[in-house]
Amino acid sequence: MMTFDQKAYLADVLKPLTRDKLLLAEIQRALRELQGSPDVSVVAGLDLATLLAIPADLSDLAAHITSVDMFLNKRQSMPPAQFLKKLIAELKVAGHDLTSPAFWKQLQSAKADVFKSKLADFTAAVSLEHQALKVITKEHLSDKAKAQGLGSISESALKSAVEGSGIVVCSDFKLPTTPIQRGVTDIGRFTEYRSIVDVLLLAEPQRAESIRVIDELTFGPGGRRPITIAQVVAAQKAAETGKDSDALQAAQKALTIVRTDFAESVDLQQFVLASFVATTKEMLARGELLASALLKLTKGTGLDNVDAARILAKLSGSTGTRDLNDVTNLVAEGSLADARNTFDAIANVDQFGEAEVNRVAAVLAAAENRKATLVAGYEAAMAKRDYGTAANALAQASVVDRKDARLTELLEKLPPPSPEYLVAKPSEKDGITLSWKFDGGADCQFIVVRSTDGHAPANTGDGSQLARDLTAAAFTDPAPPMAKRVHYSVFAVRRGVASLPASAEQIVLPGPKDVTAGSSPTEVTLMWRLAPEAVGVQVTRTNPDGTRAPVNAGGANRTTVTGLVTGERYRFSFEAVYVLPDGTRVVSPPVAIDASPRGLISVIGDLHIADAKLSDGRDGHRATWPEPGGYSVELWAFPIDEKLPAAGIEVDLADLDGIDGRRVSGVLGAWAGQTSLSFPRFRDLRVIAAITVDGNRGLFGASAVVGSAPSVKNPRVDRYGDELVVSWEWPHGDYSAAVSWFSGSMAQSKSVSRAEYKINGGCRIQATAVDRVTISTVAFGNGQKWIASPVEVQIAARLPVVKYKLEIPPSRFGRRKPVRATVESDGFSGPVSLLVVARESSIMPSRSTDGEVVEKIRVDLNGVTPASVEFSIPRLVSPFWIRIFPDGGAPVKLEDPPTNQLKG
Repeated sequence: MMTFDQKAYLADVLKPLTRDKLLLAEIQRALRELQGSPDVSVVAGLDLATLLAIPADLSDLAAHITSVDMFLNKRQSMPPAQFLKKLIAELKVAGHDLTSPAFWKQLQSAKADVFKSKLADFTAAVSLEHQALKVITKEHLSDKAKAQGLGSISESALKSAVEGSGIVVCSDFKLPTTPIQRGVTDIGRFTEYRSIVDVLLLAEPQRAESIRVIDELTFGPGGRRPITIAQVVAAQKAAETGKDSDALQAAQKALTIVRTDFAESVDLQQFVLASFVATTKEMLARGELLASALLKLTKGTGLDNVDAARILAKLSGSTGTRDLNDVTNLVAEGSLADARNTFDAIANVDQFGEAEVNRVAAVLAAAENRKATLVAGYEAAMAKRDYGTAANALAQASVVDRKDARLTELLEKLPPPSPEYLVAKPSEKDGITLSWKFDGGADCQFIVVRSTDGHAPANTGDGSQLARDLTAAAFTDPAPPMAKRVHYSVFAVRRGVASLPASAEQIVLPGPKDVTAGSSPTEVTLMWRLAPEAVGVQVTRTNPDGTRAPVNAGGANRTTVTGLVTGERYRFSFEAVYVLPDGTRVVSPPVAIDASPRGLISVIGDLHIADAKLSDGRDGHRATWPEPGGYSVELWAFPIDEKLPAAGIEVDLADLDGIDGRRVSGVLGAWAGQTSLSFPRFRDLRVIAAITVDGNRGLFGASAVVGSAPSVKNPRVDRYGDELVVSWEWPHGDYSAAVSWFSGSMAQSKSVSRAEYKINGGCRIQATAVDRVTISTVAFGNGQKWIASPVEVQIAARLPVVKYKLEIPPSRFGRRKPVRATVESDGFSGPVSLLVVARESSIMPSRSTDGEVVEKIRVDLNGVTPASVEFSIPRLVSPFWIRIFPDGGAPVKLEDPPTNQLKG
């Protein structure tokens, strides 16, 4: 005998039954029917054995029923306990003995008949409920079957029964999270494409039908064929080679996105599914009926009938019971309409609890209020024509409710922001250049409108359109009306909608043209040309001292100003006078010209340049020339080797740069009809030319060479017998050298080129009595020769040679006879003082201080016959040396005999 387990009964039966609203309703139905019909079939649809925890072996039923009844009596606070206790009582009243095994066997037999009938009713109900889409998920079908007491039937039997009534049973699927970019959604604007699949299969000869996107990505007709990235590549090639159109350009953009972001087959399938899901959501958001939406998806896009029904069922909530989490998810996704519809349909306090319903209601209301506030802000901004604020409000509202197509439509219809900082400036050739700033995006163009009606154009038709479809933020009006106040407005345009204008105004007042001046010694004649709209001209003279005076120009196009000082510079300013349509008198921007009264231009034929000290103490030059009579003179410096124009040739000053000419700047001076210019020394040689200037041209005059050339470095002179070799380091540049040599008061010179120097290994001079040599750098240019300051090298005089011989007698018994010295010279005559030096060593003395002076001798030479002299030497230890040296400044070169004569 098994005892009744109260805890298990409470946990397994009563508590679950509290939450099972459908089963409680079924028990209540049985109670009502028992009161009218006592037949056992009334409770056959209930799993009564489970509800009363009847033992499987039906043993000791009386005790068990008593225990259950007593426990239910204790749990009367629970509605399920109340219903079950009442059910036991009603069965007893109906004459059914629950303590008899026969009752339970009879109930089991009746249950089979009831189950069969119940399954038929269930199948008919499912078919009727899902008639629009004719699909149901296995999960949803199982839940419904359990709710109807058909939980024990197998999945395959349940599916077979339902599909027999024309309803397809399929698996549930997850909605894709793949975002759909705008470049893809834009294809929906073109009737050429039913869906994204038409774009992906652009290269296919036939349109796809029966497109499956949930469990596989395939299409027909002609058998099932997969959609792969290879077809996307082929479609892209077809789009690139097809006839250009807006639709084809949109397809190219979409294909580029797909090929870049969805190359994997799984990603491609999810992307296509997401595209159809988005299309379906838009249909449902418009209030499309399910049957109508199904027809449009299958016939209008080629989507497979079952896949279309599954997507509709998933999105409409007919595949399963939705809860409040779906509402918050829809709010988070930006689907406020779906969220509100779902909430209104499922918000049940008994099912979800009041607190949860209120929480979700608050979330939904907050989103709806946020959207309403933003839309109100948009409307207020539109009333003020504040399109920037309106666009910002709509953009935020579109984030809150992404599925509200009306918001997107309003946003696209909004005018772009206005251009800013419009500036109108006069341009060359009397035009007006407009420039502005714009930060409204690259998808905008500009329209420029001009008006002369006294106000800025308020819209694109309020005046003359000068340009449209501009992409650059600048425009030049080449021919604006003259002497009128011209108003310009610039509009930004996006998708045909124009912004508020940015406006500016300008008046074109051309100044006098072709202004020229001619002169005589005391007069200047001025000439000009005016625009036809001008009524006159104002001319003002600025004197050399800065004072100003008006010039009577009359009504002609020329005038002569008299009483001027020759050579002084005057400035004349011209302003054209205009009268505007309103009578206002205005003048143009001034045009100025400088002029000096003077006679005929002349050449500077006399130019002197001398060394001078500048005011700051530096070394420089002072150039002087005669005053040319009213014309300015400029000094120009040129390289010394540059070929210059001859004096009297007219030159264009701008062309002097081409021959490396540079103006010489310095301090001007003038006295007694002479003009001077003091300027610093040049680092190199330059030709200075005086040019008489007349405007941009001038007359070439006299020239002179100034400056300094670099001297040679490290000069030296080497003597080789009777020949001198002079060498030096050349300075950088194209120079030659002048070499001079001196012997007393006699001087000789020669020119040496670099080539000669290189061939001869220097400058060779045949000379025997040269005491100094000078070397000067020589430059040539413009037919002139310039010699730099010389560098001098002193040369010691060549001394006469005096030869001597020694006879050192041997020592005998410690005594030695005197030594004989024979001295001679070829060509030298006169006395010579000599020192006799002795040294005890194996090394010969090289100077007089290397030993002991043992004798001083004096010899008189006649230049023809030798002279002999004898002298004694002290006792010396061998080996020793006897050598003779000149005494002090003796003007001779002493030549030693062979060393064997010197050693003893």
